[in-house]
Amino acid sequence: MTNTRFRSRFSSGITLVLLSLLIPTAASAQRLFELSPSTDASQDARAIQTNVSLASQLATDSLVKMTLPSGKQVSGTVKERLVGADLKRDLGPRETARIPVAFDDGAGGLVYIVTNNTITGVILHDAKTREFFRATFDSNGRGVLRQVDANDYVCVDFPREPEGAAADSELARTMAALESTPDLTTLQNLESKPGASKTLYLDYWGGTISGTAWNDNYNSGNDINYTPYDTDGNVGSFSSTERHVMWLGWRETVEDYAAYDINVTTRTSVYAATPIANRSRIIATTTDYFYPGAGGVAYVGIFGNASDYYKTGWAWNSSVGSLGMTIAHEAGHQMGLGHDGTSALSYYGGHGVWGPIMGAPFWKPYVQWSQGEYPDANNSENDLATIGAVLGTDPDDAGDSVATATPLPFPVEDFEGHITPDGLFGDVDVYSFTLGSARTVHFELSPLLGDAGESRAANLAMNATLREGPTVISSMTSGDNAPLDPTTNTLVYDGILPAGTYSIEIQAVSPDSNWATGFGEYGNGGEYRITLLEVPNIEVPGPVDFGEVCVGSTKNEALDVCNTGSADLAVASIASSNAQFGVTPPLPSGYPLNVLPGACFPFQAFFGPTSSGPQAGQLAIASNDPDEPIVNVQVEGLGTLQDIQVAGSTSFGTVSAWSSGEQSVEVCNIGLCGLTVSSASLSCPDFTIVTNPLPAALGPGSCTSLTARFTPTVPGSPSCVLSVNSDDPDTPVVNRTLTARTSPAFSIHAGIANAKGALKNTNDDGMTINLDFVYDVNAHWAWDVRLGTSELAGKAANPDVDIWSLAGNARYTFNPLASWHVFINGGLGLYQFDPGDLEGGGNLGLGLQFPIDPRFSLEATYNYHDAFTASTDLKYDQIQLGLLVSF
Repeated sequence: MTNTRFRSRFSSGITLVLLSLLIPTAASAQRLFELSPSTDASQDARAIQTNVSLASQLATDSLVKMTLPSGKQVSGTVKERLVGADLKRDLGPRETARIPVAFDDGAGGLVYIVTNNTITGVILHDAKTREFFRATFDSNGRGVLRQVDANDYVCVDFPREPEGAAADSELARTMAALESTPDLTTLQNLESKPGASKTLYLDYWGGTISGTAWNDNYNSGNDINYTPYDTDGNVGSFSSTERHVMWLGWRETVEDYAAYDINVTTRTSVYAATPIANRSRIIATTTDYFYPGAGGVAYVGIFGNASDYYKTGWAWNSSVGSLGMTIAHEAGHQMGLGHDGTSALSYYGGHGVWGPIMGAPFWKPYVQWSQGEYPDANNSENDLATIGAVLGTDPDDAGDSVATATPLPFPVEDFEGHITPDGLFGDVDVYSFTLGSARTVHFELSPLLGDAGESRAANLAMNATLREGPTVISSMTSGDNAPLDPTTNTLVYDGILPAGTYSIEIQAVSPDSNWATGFGEYGNGGEYRITLLEVPNIEVPGPVDFGEVCVGSTKNEALDVCNTGSADLAVASIASSNAQFGVTPPLPSGYPLNVLPGACFPFQAFFGPTSSGPQAGQLAIASNDPDEPIVNVQVEGLGTLQDIQVAGSTSFGTVSAWSSGEQSVEVCNIGLCGLTVSSASLSCPDFTIVTNPLPAALGPGSCTSLTARFTPTVPGSPSCVLSVNSDDPDTPVVNRTLTARTSPAFSIHAGIANAKGALKNTNDDGMTINLDFVYDVNAHWAWDVRLGTSELAGKAANPDVDIWSLAGNARYTFNPLASWHVFINGGLGLYQFDPGDLEGGGNLGLGLQFPIDPRFSLEATYNYHDAFTASTDLKYDQIQLGLLVSF
């Protein structure tokens, strides 16, 4: 591949590359190099002759003009001499210094290789094509300029994470793990191994970089101002999501380099205080104008150099699934590692849950150092050994057997350990702890990243066992949960451990060592966390049933929360899923409330229904019980109501004008709660309430009577609304319609007729009968239509006189509400005398009425009649007794 690119460049007819140095005091530029046509058949090389042999001839800030192998004309500036900036993969002469030249317009640069004061070689970099060329000079200043593999110098075209990759899950998992997010001050001071001799500095903070190969080769020697790490477009502050991803980038890199003597830090002062030879840095930023298109980049094999010239790398991948592995990848180049790919791919993304760090294993749950054991690997480099030769390894941190087990204190929380990968040395970690008496414990062993809720970029797949002597208390393997995930590759035990000595055995084991589908043990190793605590154990009785409770009132029930563990139980809160249920906060201090081992606390749960019917909910009890941090207790109850009923007939039936009627109704509480009946009212004058016990409080099932009276004023069928008011929430007003009927009356009267006037001369007294139709207008007045007949016996030879009368009268009752009534009546009518004529006349009378019951009444009446149209004086009167009937 290299020969083909070299040949394509130099077969285009370029026969001369002239490198000229313009010395300010010289009258013209001196030609430093001449490049002649290739002398071999392959045309892969060009002979080159230097005309400047001494470094002292190259003055700082002198100008250079030259033609690149691509044919591009460039100019540049000689920079300051560098000592200790050699690249570990350079195969040229032993050098003592380098003199860089920065090309204008970011076109690249060249480096003069200096041995003592002699120029012994040159490295040329075309930044636009990202190609490298190298020549070594003999004692006569002759050499061959060859194109070399760029991967030996710099990380070439490390990919950006595919746009939109796992964006939804990234956000969800990041937000779920925000409890791991440090504040900014903590984030700026993270250190993995304070005091380690080497430092890898993660620069998230923005700034300016000067005098490095990035400035000279890609920015014409100018400063590069770079932004802080940023994903939301606001470079002035870090959001909680950004801080979490920054922390995770550090955390993942820490695990990748945990086996080595290096402090991975975000602390600027630690980096500044570390000797140059023992440090490097990776800048995470959005600034990439000088090297666009890549996910990250770093120079190869520069860690250990005594100059910072090449010792900065860049990470532009920024997501939760790519930042940490990009940092570790670029730092791996600084240690001297090459890329892991295949025959078809420059960067292998991995398979299944696994990927190699020096590939591009974005979003893989497990990333590890590799020696090319996966199918079609193109790089068998021993990553672990290469890094170890640069950094040195840390000794084993724990015993390897029960006999040599490392003792742990009891209790212990968040103890961190490390399994060294098999590629360095075989490692099993064994710990022991002793209990003097039985204890309720919570034991948890997790991969460090998995413990933080992260399901990507872990190094360690493990088996673990908790034992007492030969007895296995609990165990797990990496194959227990498929697919393998750092969040589930955990061993958790909650229970009572008797007094004794226990051991914890941890071993790095892949669940699938077939490299076509899984991964082996070469790079399987990493960090874990152990927590072993004496814990409480929460116990709460079953569901709480409040039974029937009146709406608007509250009922309390005891909710016993018990601690059967061996440590204090801290009840942090009790929350209800239904606002009608709850728990009264404990007095006087509220939450959290401590419940001692073996004790119970009677919390007061309450039910205050706001509506009727069955209600249910859950009380979520939050505590420090690690096995059950939230216990849900079912609660239920029945909301009940007052229920008013107004019972009984509201029909008064027929009530005559000369009487009144009464009707009683029962006001009852047929509900299950106390009812307050406040008032009752009627809306019309003919009806009145005569027995009114309101307001009244009625218990469930009790009643009170309410009596209304109807006193008619006119005939008809009147009605009236009786309104009863109460605190029944469903029916605060009950309306019942009272009805009655008052009919006109008919009467029949019989008595004596007495002749008067001219009739007195011819006739004696006789008998009389009247029929009356009486229609009340109001309590005092009524119309009276009267049809009557009277017979007056003739005297001597005079004939009997029959009188038929039809009169329309008005009746006025003086005392309608009394037990007997006095009335007068009178009107006009027609009189038929036989013998005689039809005459007009009138009558006037008075009477007494004696009601017997609502439909019958006795009457005694007197009426005087005068047929005043007759030519003779025709008069008579009547004294009658009668019966008045209301129908």
